[in-house]
Amino acid sequence: MKKIKVDLKPCPFCGGIPEVRQFANPKNWYSVECVDCHCKTDGYRHNRVAGTDEENIKANADIWNRREKWIPVSERLPDKPGDYWVAMRHLDGSVTTEKMFWCPEWPHEDAWREVVVAWQPYYCPEPYQSEG
Repeated sequence: MKKIKVDLKPCPFCGGIPEVRQFANPKNWYSVECVDCHCKTDGYRHNRVAGTDEENIKANADIWNRREKWIPVSERLPDKPGDYWVAMRHLDGSVTTEKMFWCPEWPHEDAWREVVVAWQPYYCPEPYQSEG
């Protein structure tokens, strides 16, 4: 793996130490992964086949360092099906962060409001910009 210096914030979920990791394939693809809880960037979405090692590492570092804002369920629920990060309050009062699938048509909206405190998109891509 190429040694390219990037500054990485601590894991947003557990405060752990992140590392740049290269995919086990012949391409120069990377992800950033927490060594403690193993949450990671979606390297398949952020790497470019024609990208250099430096470009692909920096693309994953930029996504890792971005901090999306949590949306309280009292404010609103997700409006489309998909995977979301959720902050869940447990019976003992503790709050954990987990990945959860949400579908607005499901009849469990009340359960989400009772257990899920806040949510944010699991993957937030950059807006599309035409290359031309």
